[in-house]
Amino acid sequence: DMAARSLTLDRDVELPGAGNATISFIGHDGKPLSAIVRSQPEKNRVILSSLPEGVAEGGVWGFKLPTLRRRLFRCMAIQEKEDGTFAISALQHVPEKEAIVDNGATFEPESGTLNGVTPPAVQHLAVDTSADSSLYQAKATWDTPRVIKGVRFILRLTVGAGTEEDPTRLVTTATTSENEYTFHELPYGHYTLTVSAINGYGQQGDPASVEFNIDLPEPPDFIEITPGYFSLTVAPRQKVYHPEVSFEFWFSEKQLMSADQVLAEGQYLGRGSMWIKDGLMLLGTDYWFYVRSVNLVGKSAFAEASGQVKSDAEGVLELLKGKITANLLNREFLSTIENDTVRREFESALRISETNVQQQLETLKSTVNVSVAAELETIKRTAADEHNAVALQMSTLQTQISTDITSRIEALQRASSTAEGSLTEKLTQLSATVNGQGATVQDISRAQAMLNDTVAALKSFRVQYQANGKAAIAGIQLSATAVQSEILMMADRIALLNPYNGSVTLPFVLQNGQVVLADTFVKSLNINDRFVVDSLGNLQIRDSARNVGMVITNRAIKTFDDYSRKRVQ
Repeated sequence: DMAARSLTLDRDVELPGAGNATISFIGHDGKPLSAIVRSQPEKNRVILSSLPEGVAEGGVWGFKLPTLRRRLFRCMAIQEKEDGTFAISALQHVPEKEAIVDNGATFEPESGTLNGVTPPAVQHLAVDTSADSSLYQAKATWDTPRVIKGVRFILRLTVGAGTEEDPTRLVTTATTSENEYTFHELPYGHYTLTVSAINGYGQQGDPASVEFNIDLPEPPDFIEITPGYFSLTVAPRQKVYHPEVSFEFWFSEKQLMSADQVLAEGQYLGRGSMWIKDGLMLLGTDYWFYVRSVNLVGKSAFAEASGQVKSDAEGVLELLKGKITANLLNREFLSTIENDTVRREFESALRISETNVQQQLETLKSTVNVSVAAELETIKRTAADEHNAVALQMSTLQTQISTDITSRIEALQRASSTAEGSLTEKLTQLSATVNGQGATVQDISRAQAMLNDTVAALKSFRVQYQANGKAAIAGIQLSATAVQSEILMMADRIALLNPYNGSVTLPFVLQNGQVVLADTFVKSLNINDRFVVDSLGNLQIRDSARNVGMVITNRAIKTFDDYSRKRVQ
């Protein structure tokens, strides 16, 4: 009671018959305060000479009586007990020694070295947690910057975040001479371990502390999605880094609404610190990722993020070009047509088997002189052994008026089976030459099935004009494998003709690397990843990186940071 200068205590006190009693307490700033007791209306209430500001309700107080004599003690050790109390070991001060000490005398034994100092703080303090029956254990390790004779280490382990809801509590203390110590049967909690070095004289070095958690991990603070061509890199980020935490990655092509749906319908990718998901072939499409943190104790809730692959036309086309030209069959399609293609395929087929060979040759030939001739040749061949079987038929029709004017039709049919698989092939090639100029038509059909799961079907049709070492080629190729099907077209000009109202129109022309379109209706459109119109008619004007920078739509203006987090709308 500030007005009455009275204090109500939590226990009864008895004032002396003579002399002044003094009460002391701690102010709100942590400094000691004191006041003289004037009277005692009740056994647990006193009236003071003055009541200083800063007296806190429920604070600690002390009572000093005039009959008490002051004694001095030298504190030797302070030990905190598990119940929160402290045990203090002290030696009583002898006043007779004070004058001797003031004159420079020392009662400490002499140091064994010239540099008698307190031990340094420990370094590289780390804690590794692991399972310990139904609870957990924590193994602490550390070292010292130099070798210290007779050094020991005092360990103090507390639990709690130090808040009003979760105050700090002592778990245990320990002393060891080793550079490691293991705490057993620890429950969930936020722990702080403090380690101090102490020498043989009881001198302690500066303490070193480390915090660690035994608890379920927090979900990722955010998930950084980095787009690539047909791939996305997913990198979760923690609010506070914990090296023992890893992440589980789940994937879906549609948004999932609950953790149960993620586990039931999502695709589990794996566990790690980051993940690269490739094979994402749809441009301008949201792909969804669900990530949760994992540690020794368990798993967190899922965090959700979505992203789109890079869709800038230049980069996508360059990448697709590299993939197409890297394929062996496609390289053959893009190459010039050689006159001996059919003959080389025939000779290659002959080498499959040389056992049990049956062969039939039919030849018709008409000649006028060395320069003028007409020839028809058919070769039929079969061969088989224990591991190979092949059937071939090759027909050649050839005429010439001179060495500069020739024509030829070659057709090869082949069926072969080996221990590795089977192959059927039909190759037809027509060629005509005059004075160094040549025209060729090639038609290839091929089906292949191998035991190593290589199954492919191919249909290729090409035409070629060649003169003076230069060639003009046009063709179309259809292929299908276990990975994908593909149609390739090759020509200097590709055009789509449409007869309309008695005339021919060109709705589509591809020439010199450019596409020309007539009247065009587009469901959705992406121009260089900056101007985007979706199938609902929503327009976006944005940076080339999705959801980075300013995004203007027909409904809002938004600003995103470098991590695709919306900052302004």
